[in-house]
Amino acid sequence: MPQPVVSIIIPAYNVGSFLQQTLLSVQNQTWKDFEVICINDGSSDDSLEIIKKFTKSDKRFKIINKKNEGVSSARNDGMKMAQGKYIMFLDGDDYLHPYAIATALAAIARSGADVCRFGYKKVAIDEKIECKPIAKGEYFKVINQPELEYIRERPSADVYIWDKIYKSDVAKKFSFFAIQPGEDDIYSLQVLLNIKRYVVIESCLIYNVQHEQSIMHNTQSEQWIKNRFTQEKIFTNILTEYLKEYPQSYLKKTVDKYRLESERRMIKNFLITPIRKGADDVTILQNYNLYKQRIEEGNCYLPAIKLKYKIVLKLLEKQHFKLVRILLWF
Repeated sequence: MPQPVVSIIIPAYNVGSFLQQTLLSVQNQTWKDFEVICINDGSSDDSLEIIKKFTKSDKRFKIINKKNEGVSSARNDGMKMAQGKYIMFLDGDDYLHPYAIATALAAIARSGADVCRFGYKKVAIDEKIECKPIAKGEYFKVINQPELEYIRERPSADVYIWDKIYKSDVAKKFSFFAIQPGEDDIYSLQVLLNIKRYVVIESCLIYNVQHEQSIMHNTQSEQWIKNRFTQEKIFTNILTEYLKEYPQSYLKKTVDKYRLESERRMIKNFLITPIRKGADDVTILQNYNLYKQRIEEGNCYLPAIKLKYKIVLKLLEKQHFKLVRILLWF
């Protein structure tokens, strides 16, 4: 069988309510030369049966059926099987614009980029979308220092992998860490540090469906915070090793600024904001102990800790919760 141009990797875990729409959006692409690798990640609903229907009627659809090991493992398995010159990642509850693949490939061909990022729209489950044709020669922006752009944007921007198409030889150099949140973030950094250029299309080519499973996360749970700190540690270690090999001054300044902004954001999100929102003493102490561990392990960017934050940390160490609340009131 000839090598497909694009491999689309779709992990599926209990997304039976959305999967039919997702797979149809791929099947109905104007660009027809692709393969679809669906990974049923131990679903207990009808996801597997839906995938099997497509594999029986369309030879471009393939299946990996495995026990539940998480989205990172599923994507890694999909990449091992992928044969395409390009790779896309699509979640099992999202769907593509009919011109998505054709538009992204055209931008890559015209720009010589290794990666194309395109626009997306977050939509409700029952929201009706009119997918209008994309203009031929769609405007795009070429980024010649992708790692710089990414590090500048990251502290305040959401990072996804499903809004991109990658050259396969680039995508397959790296695998996904088994950590949530953060697997998309770390993978994106590794890719962007190893390419020369990427291209950005503003047009919306993918629709990200919002529902309880996709948008509800307990961002103050102990495990979630631990994972977030681990993600930041891995992210920083990758940047540190990269700077040893490529010690450009412009990049170092950007990394230092990023670490400052990112550390302050973590202090605010996990210590300051919960207190201001009325978190109880148990939650405050849990978050403080996790952040204290981060400092003791040498993972904290100390210049980011302003005097006011230092006072808060000292008061929390002594469990003076009322004084902290008073301090943060002003």
